[in-house]
Amino acid sequence: TGSLTLAAIGAPALALFIVGVILNNHTWNLVVECRRRGARNCTAPSTFLLFGSIVGHAVVAPVTWSVISLLQGDAYVCALSEFVDPSTLTNFPPGYGAGTLAKFPCKDVPADVLAFKDEIARRSEEH
Repeated sequence: TGSLTLAAIGAPALALFIVGVILNNHTWNLVVECRRRGARNCTAPSTFLLFGSIVGHAVVAPVTWSVISLLQGDAYVCALSEFVDPSTLTNFPPGYGAGTLAKFPCKDVPADVLAFKDEIARRSEEH
């Protein structure tokens, strides 16, 4: 589930980056000018500068998304909660292991272990 958490942060960030590149006016200026005029005006330095501008503008939304997701902490706790040893939790119901702990604070947590959410979150933050 650590990889699921990474996907929960990374997939929207990648989508935001792609949308940012597609919606950027410079992207279409680069495509249209290079097609219209051929390789004459598409020299390496000018293309590199234009590409840098496109990436610079497109990366703002994904970085913001990632920072906010990590600052909220749910994704971080979700990723690390599977490493909490269930045997160290007082009165933790038997039959639940790391698979159940990996769901904290994610969805689909069984009701009889929901009371351990705060303790698992605290221990996950210690890692």
